[in-house]
Amino acid sequence: MFIPRLPRRRLDRRNGRASGRSVLWFCVLGLLCLFAAAQAGETNPDKPDKPENPGIGLKKSLDGVTANSDGTYSIRIRLAVRNTGDEDLVLLQITDSLDFVAPDQIVDVRIPQVLTGDLTPNPSYDGITDMRLLQGDDELAAGDEASLVIEFRLRADGNAGPYVNEAMAWAEGKYSGKTAKDRDSCKIKLPVAPTAQFEKTVGEVLLNDDGTYTTEVTLVAENTGPEGLVKLQFKDDLDIFGSGRLLAVDDVEVLEGDLTLNPAYDGRRDIRLLQGDDELARGARASLRFVITFDARTETGPFENCAVLWFAGQDTGIGVDIVDCAQIHLPRRPEISVEMLTGEVTLNDDGSQSVPLTITVSNTGDDDLQGLLLEDSL
Repeated sequence: MFIPRLPRRRLDRRNGRASGRSVLWFCVLGLLCLFAAAQAGETNPDKPDKPENPGIGLKKSLDGVTANSDGTYSIRIRLAVRNTGDEDLVLLQITDSLDFVAPDQIVDVRIPQVLTGDLTPNPSYDGITDMRLLQGDDELAAGDEASLVIEFRLRADGNAGPYVNEAMAWAEGKYSGKTAKDRDSCKIKLPVAPTAQFEKTVGEVLLNDDGTYTTEVTLVAENTGPEGLVKLQFKDDLDIFGSGRLLAVDDVEVLEGDLTLNPAYDGRRDIRLLQGDDELARGARASLRFVITFDARTETGPFENCAVLWFAGQDTGIGVDIVDCAQIHLPRRPEISVEMLTGEVTLNDDGSQSVPLTITVSNTGDDDLQGLLLEDSL
């Protein structure tokens, strides 16, 4: 600060006081000192020494997309907010709307998770009716950064995107009260899951002489998707006969394709038909068959038998399982029983005798009877 130098003046020896011109210079000097102190902020020690220019920066990025076996997709998005201004920020808020798909396509939304910084997540956030990620009372010091992630699950309904998802951050300067805002967006491209057709069929059920049953099961898979399939696996659980029981699995053989059978498959303790390392090219088919023998005991069926085809995409790595079921119907067993009862013998007047006979015929099988013929040789 510049302070003017006062000229030397002699005192009036008669009254011991400075002259009027010297008093004027001292007044000017005092005013200049007060002005300089005000400019330096000494009159308001709580006020920052630097300009009040609030600023905020938002960075949004896709952190991961996972295709689930139920056809939904799990999305993870990271948001980082930074104080780019020269004063602290208050009332910090970030919003993220999930309206890039229809509301009914959003299956579930998790509470935002803080990664760094002192943020307070909004537990009511759902991306549709409440788009606020924070409670709204957080602060962010000048130069500091905070981050969080949001995770949600959606149905694509046949549209793989890309979708554009936008978020916005804003806050107020702690001293200036000015509002700072920023926006950022990211693209969401859903991986296309591999597809296949899977069919299980059961042949005619045969009744054996010992009362057991035998039937043939066939499993067929066809790659109908845009990529090859790897880690192919058939699973078939044959513990389906209630109080009855599976007796044997025989004649397991490959009908189509290059499949590696699991020799330990028995339909109960081990339900995997393949080793699990086989592949299936685009448009290719693979199939196998096996024969089962079982004892139904008192069970009448039908028996629901479901098999599972599991595979992963060669390029995407997405795992998919497909279930197909077939019913095992027991053949109808026609059976009949005949009962004859004789009544009291009556002596007739002519000396002959009469005996009443009652014959009861019952259908004891599980099939209707026709062409019934009853004979009795006397």
